Amino acid sequence: MKMGYRLGVLLAIVGLLAKAGIEVRSQVEYAGEMLAGEGHLFGPKPGRDMMQDIRFGYTQANGIAALDIGQTVVVQQGAVLAVEAIEGTDEAIRRGGGLGNGKATVVKVGKPKQDLRFDVPAFGPDTLETMHASGCKALAVQAGITLMIDRHRIAELADRYRISIYGYQPEAD
Repeated sequence: MKMGYRLGVLLAIVGLLAKAGIEVRSQVEYAGEMLAGEGHLFGPKPGRDMMQDIRFGYTQANGIAALDIGQTVVVQQGAVLAVEAIEGTDEAIRRGGGLGNGKATVVKVGKPKQDLRFDVPAFGPDTLETMHASGCKALAVQAGITLMIDRHRIAELADRYRISIYGYQPEAD
C-alpha cells in the first residue's frame, strides 16, 4: 500500500472525527522525554569537524526530505556518502557507513510538511546497532520532533559504542 493512499485514508478518518467534534493532535505534543532535545544528548560530545558534518548533513537531509525522497543522509567531511530512499534508513546507514572508514555522521530530519499526527521521525537501539556495525560515529536528529525509542538503552549504547548523538536545530547555531 503506497504512503499517499494510507495518508489519504488517515486524513479522511481525521475529517470524520472532526465532524464528530474530536480533534486528532500531533504525537509530539504528548511525547515528553521521548523527544530529542537540542544539543549534545548522549555519547561523546561532538567535536568541531563532526559539528561541521552535522550542519552540512542537516542541509542535505532537508533537501531530500523536501523532495519526499527520504529523511536521512550519511555524510563525512562535507561529502554525502548515502541518501535514504525507498530502502529505508538502515540500508542508507550501511551503505554510507561502509564508505566512511569509521568516521561517518548520520543525519535524520522530518519532512518540511510532515503531518506529525501520523508520522514522526524516530530512532532507537536498532539504529545504533546498525551504525556501530557500519562504522558510523555520530547521529544528529531534528530536535523537538524526533522520537527516541528506549531512551535509556540509547544512552547505554551511545556510551558503549562511542557514538555521539546530537539534537540539531539550525536556529541554535
